[in-house]
Amino acid sequence: MFRGAMLIAVAVALLAPATASATKPAVTTGAAASIAQTTVTLNGKVDANRKPTTYFFQIGATRLYGATTAAASAGSGANPVNVSAAVGGLAPATLYHYRLVAQNED
Repeated sequence: MFRGAMLIAVAVALLAPATASATKPAVTTGAAASIAQTTVTLNGKVDANRKPTTYFFQIGATRLYGATTAAASAGSGANPVNVSAAVGGLAPATLYHYRLVAQNED
């Protein structure tokens, strides 16, 4: 059975000026769906804060994750958008942790 850790991941910008912090993307990791023996769909929301933004999910048997989904575009809108990624190749009856990560130039 698959159980996801509901974690919030924030893109980190090293040494970014204070004015740039308002344009960092915001994420909310959502519930897993379509859970099967070896597959799952991971869901969440990304607010690009008006900057071209990409997102991906990290997933693994521990909170060190170890694997990521392919990066995809979350657009550059001003409102949160629903995002998802299908994941396969999972081990049956294994607890997995996952989180959503978004990044932009900030």
